[in-house]
Amino acid sequence: MIIWRKFCNILWILLGTAIFLSIPAAARGEEETLRVLLSVGSHKELTLTLSGDYLCQDKTLQGGTLICSVVQKGVRLSHSEAGRLTAAEEIALIPLGADSSLTVKHRYYGEQTYAGELLLSRTPKGNVRVVNRVPMETYQYGVLLGELRGEDAPEGAKALAVAARGLALNSLNDGEPYDITDAGENPDFAGTGGEQDPALLSAVEAVAGQTLTYHNQPVKTHYCRGNGGRTLTPEQVWKKQGPDPAFGASFDPADLAGDPGAKTLLVTADPGALPGEIYDFLLNKARAQLPEGQALSSIASLREGGEAQGLCSVRATVEISTPKGQETCTLDFDLAELGDPALLDAGDYDLCYVQQEARGALVVFSTTDGHRVGLSRRGMVQMAKEGHSYREILSFYYPGARLEGLPEETSLPEQADRAASVPARNQGEAPLEEPSVLVGDVDEDGVLTKGDVTLLGRYVLGLATFSHGQHRAADVNGDGEINFADVRALKEQVG
Repeated sequence: MIIWRKFCNILWILLGTAIFLSIPAAARGEEETLRVLLSVGSHKELTLTLSGDYLCQDKTLQGGTLICSVVQKGVRLSHSEAGRLTAAEEIALIPLGADSSLTVKHRYYGEQTYAGELLLSRTPKGNVRVVNRVPMETYQYGVLLGELRGEDAPEGAKALAVAARGLALNSLNDGEPYDITDAGENPDFAGTGGEQDPALLSAVEAVAGQTLTYHNQPVKTHYCRGNGGRTLTPEQVWKKQGPDPAFGASFDPADLAGDPGAKTLLVTADPGALPGEIYDFLLNKARAQLPEGQALSSIASLREGGEAQGLCSVRATVEISTPKGQETCTLDFDLAELGDPALLDAGDYDLCYVQQEARGALVVFSTTDGHRVGLSRRGMVQMAKEGHSYREILSFYYPGARLEGLPEETSLPEQADRAASVPARNQGEAPLEEPSVLVGDVDEDGVLTKGDVTLLGRYVLGLATFSHGQHRAADVNGDGEINFADVRALKEQVG
């Protein structure tokens, strides 16, 4: 009896691990997983709320509240109904159902919901460490929730999903208690966020398995939230690293356009096109060298460089009229002087520069958010809204990389297409005399419910048998096979 109970527990663990995902994903032989360190703050004791069934060692927990406390050599776990559970260096909480999730208070974002396995341990400083172990697609979906929830930029979401995957693949570290953090220089990971976001789910599915590579190796696809209109390379930011041909340093007009606090000024050869206060500023600079100067005649150039000290030294070459004729002056000054409230009133900027364009010199005052390397959140959203594809977005931010998809991975049909095409395809393959079936209705009650999801999962694990009609209804994605890809597809349809 004891052996049978343990055997059943193992089977439920396998079922929960395979179908707990809140996002649909392609069927694959071996699922990539990632351990994400959650930013729960510094606590000697932490409260976690369970929804659904979880396994903790040999005990099944049904909902309730967990208290995780630091002890001398690890952590201790207690349950609101089951009482004290265990104490160990690391405690694993394993979901047993497709709807199992766990809520914990995040340091920055308040209550957050997570699917997947949770690993609890003690940090070297004596606080509770919480690590969420999830499949790759769940991590990508959590990143899109954390970074793009509420944004209407599907191509940008696809680009970020690819970048999140590359960053994750380069962060795998078996020698540490976790692989990647959920915030900071990494993209924000918001777990599953409770209710699903169909648009973000679709974005993850559309790029499943796609990776940016350089010389057949995954690129560490760095990500920032704003580069101020200028990208940097890893070599420029992290001086110890050598050149990385996957990246480039360039002007990013999309990021600049997406910066609500940016201020720009186009300086052309005609000084009369300048705002009056800027004209007077340059004229006064010239008169410091030529007191007899009367008016600016032309602006030959305005470039970064020169001998002025400050945030951004620039050099302007201007022509000024004097009683003796035209004179040329070279003016060195700190660009920050133009950002003064009395001039451009650039506001709260942290980056200023001069970008050379065919029409003239563009003076830029902007804000940054992050290290400015790789994909920019502001830039990718703006590019997506301008009609660029995710491939074009990735090509801009990682110009030396190649976008590849793993050949054994194929994405499921789009949700709208699946509902229309799968029933027709299944019926077309069946003999004419056979009656039609409602695809996914494996319990044959005429409607699609969570009961169908559970029964299909049990069938895939060998815990249930199907009639011929049930077998026809079980091929939800219409690929001729019945596996966990069908379970996920059915769960998406049921909602």
